Amino acid sequence: MLTVLPHYRNLSPYGKTVTLGDRISVARKHAGLNQSAVADALGLGSGSRVSDWETGKTSPPARKLMAMPSLFACSGHWLLTGEGPMTGPSNEDALRLTVIRRIAAGEVSDYELLNANA
Repeated sequence: MLTVLPHYRNLSPYGKTVTLGDRISVARKHAGLNQSAVADALGLGSGSRVSDWETGKTSPPARKLMAMPSLFACSGHWLLTGEGPMTGPSNEDALRLTVIRRIAAGEVSDYELLNANA
């Protein structure tokens, strides 16, 4: 399970602007992937494109960028903007929150949930 990292802001502690490429690099490393693995997962020919994205030489196409949050298990909002936490709740946590909200809103009862698989 991934731990929630602190907020990564658009400025580093050294005053350098944190770019999309920087965030791609941080998320990739946090996911334990090398550039070649990312290139393979995104259907690219080589890791050089990933390197170009991370250094800011080029930007990833929208379709590849949209696949990255799932690949890196990070927040898409954070990846695009640098705002908020890098990672969010797991899918299981999100499902639990949805169920709790539905129970609180009276949309479903505890009894219905307990007997849903019976």
